[in-house]
Amino acid sequence: MILNFSVENYKIFKEKTTLSMIATYDKSHPDNVFQVDENQPRALKTCSIYGANASGKTIPAVSSCTLMRPGRSVSKRYATPSF
Repeated sequence: MILNFSVENYKIFKEKTTLSMIATYDKSHPDNVFQVDENQPRALKTCSIYGANASGKTIPAVSSCTLMRPGRSVSKRYATPSF
């Protein structure tokens, strides 16, 4: 499970940009949050990327994720990889 994804110096992402799936302590949408156990952070089930039309949301974000696949690393802080 990916909890944080950061990209920098790739296509439209000049500065470091991070998508975090770690939930805050806001209780507004309890159905969109889950926690495996008390030792792990609460995580979001879904997220949205929004912005103006033709502002480059889809292609750069998706293609930066595909770059991660061959060299992925998994943090053992939260879980053991299952792949």
